[in-house]
Amino acid sequence: FNSRYLMDILGQIDGDLVEVHLADAAAPTLIRENDKSPALYVLMPMRV
Repeated sequence: FNSRYLMDILGQIDGDLVEVHLADAAAPTLIRENDKSPALYVLMPMRV
């Protein structure tokens, strides 16, 4: 993942804890603050 994108997402979240849902190295990662939060962030993997 691009670390800048991850830091941008984490900068938008007010809480101290986040949920990170990983399937595998090639799949997008879903990030959200908690179950009640309507915001859902998608972080796409990079291929190098």
